[in-house]
Amino acid sequence: MHGNSHKPTVEEFITLYHTHEPLIKKISYFFCAGNDYSYRAMVCDLTTHLWLVMQSHPPGPEVLDLESWVYSVLYHAAINLTRQDRQFQTHHALLPDLPDLPDIPEPEPDPRVAELYRLISQLTPDEQVLITEYLDRKTYAQMAASRHLSTRQIGRRLKKIQKKLIKLNAKTSQP
Repeated sequence: MHGNSHKPTVEEFITLYHTHEPLIKKISYFFCAGNDYSYRAMVCDLTTHLWLVMQSHPPGPEVLDLESWVYSVLYHAAINLTRQDRQFQTHHALLPDLPDLPDIPEPEPDPRVAELYRLISQLTPDEQVLITEYLDRKTYAQMAASRHLSTRQIGRRLKKIQKKLIKLNAKTSQP
């Protein structure tokens, strides 16, 4: 599927879904927090959007990093869905059979990670995208390339996000 621009088969899409399922769930968790969007609806809508994009504009040979392409597709969909209160639920029938999803995300077993996720959910959508990519060990070069920015600009933005997270944590930690 990667490296050419043919429409993926259902089997290829299901493989892609399973490969990126943790990312889909993580993005859903961040973007449904503080919104009227349910976790289950967000997971389904992002998966539907990914399927529709892959059918209409599959990644071509110019896509060097499929994972970054998927990040970009999912985050742009999440931002648009939450900003415009749109849902793709009418298209869910187009999806191949996927595993059943819970109505709410599974709790994070590590309370420190759960607190970090809670703090990240308070950031702007663009900040959430950047910090999530950073936490998923994307390089500055990968993050910069997908945004048409320099690595120095990415570093500055990450530093601002770090300071914002520290302030948010200090606010919630005060008695």
